[in-house]
Amino acid sequence: MSDLPEMTGPPAIRYAVIVLAGGRGSRLGGVDKSVLILEGRTLLERLLDATSAAVAQVVVGDPAVPLRPGVLVTQEDPPAGGPAAGVVAGLAALQTAGVDAPWTLVLACDLPGAADGIPLLLAAAMETEPATDGACFVDATGRRQWLFGIYRTASLARAAAALGDPNGQPMGRLLGPLTLTDLAAPPEVTADIDTWPDAIQWLGPQPSDPELLVLHGVRVAGVATAAAIGARWRLPELDVTELLLDAEARGWVSHYSFAGAGGWSLTGAGRAENERLLAAELDRLDVRPVVERAHEDFLPLNARFLRAVTDWQLRPQPGDALAANDHTDWRWDERVLVTLGHLGTALADVSGRLAGVLGRFDGYAVRYQSALRRVDRGERRWVDDVGIDSCHTVWMQLHEDLNATLGIQRGDGRT
Repeated sequence: MSDLPEMTGPPAIRYAVIVLAGGRGSRLGGVDKSVLILEGRTLLERLLDATSAAVAQVVVGDPAVPLRPGVLVTQEDPPAGGPAAGVVAGLAALQTAGVDAPWTLVLACDLPGAADGIPLLLAAAMETEPATDGACFVDATGRRQWLFGIYRTASLARAAAALGDPNGQPMGRLLGPLTLTDLAAPPEVTADIDTWPDAIQWLGPQPSDPELLVLHGVRVAGVATAAAIGARWRLPELDVTELLLDAEARGWVSHYSFAGAGGWSLTGAGRAENERLLAAELDRLDVRPVVERAHEDFLPLNARFLRAVTDWQLRPQPGDALAANDHTDWRWDERVLVTLGHLGTALADVSGRLAGVLGRFDGYAVRYQSALRRVDRGERRWVDDVGIDSCHTVWMQLHEDLNATLGIQRGDGRT
């Protein structure tokens, strides 16, 4: 096994690239791996950007995102014939296009560390002996990563011809006969995405579907405008409005207007659809245990929060246990605010764990702290006013978010 080549600058090598993007993603619930997001771009976009110096790029599959002009697209025949069939189809597309490149980079579309690994492969190709057919990475177990390698184009063509019908054939049968240099690399370079836990580990939380977010935004807020939903989930207001109108046509939401105000609310059917989408997301991402544990940790915090808000609103007096708090006893109020501050720290921990697997939980802690800062400036209504983004509003929305995500109905003993 070879050590990683020493990089001294961009390798001056003429190469083409084949990106395989036609897998079924069966362990991801059928989700197309190429559209998974890392740092704001899909994995496929990142691969094409990382290989922009190639003389030709070919994507094998049916890309779900628009590709830049000049990128070739092909598909194995029949579709879903496996990776060996995909490589052969990509090679044929390059030959048909008259591409002349002595090296061909072969990449799976689910490689989050590709941008770091590709320069190392190109450097290895420059150092390869004439009798060697190419180089590929190996993982921590020593298993060759056939779909993260660079191969002499002529050697690849000979291997394809020797294989015969490539459909259903394993990559080892196609490339195993070649003489290759094995490159070791850290796991963050060679990692690939096979399951949702893999995706979360290497890519971070994936964004929820906009249709889910729009329905869920209405659910969590109770009544919401398109502008408020868009701001909450960072979605264009026009897109939110379109989704709300579509949901209205399906009987999932209804709109009301009164005295110049208005908003959207869920119908019974919309609530059921929202819960269906949430349950499907939990199961697809395989993160239900994380959310359940966060909910368990949240419940005692919720009890403390309700007591603190009650103490903010009421200050019992002799003969009147329900006397309203007139906020003239600064020691009483200070004790409540210290408790709310401690609860904000605990909230950040719970919501942070949730946001680590479901991005839509991001923002609760920031909103809560923002409200608490306004309270510290003397704006007391930011503790419990339900008409603004107060501590109480943020807390209750997180509680509703957790209940909805886990399909918990208020009053069933788990809230």
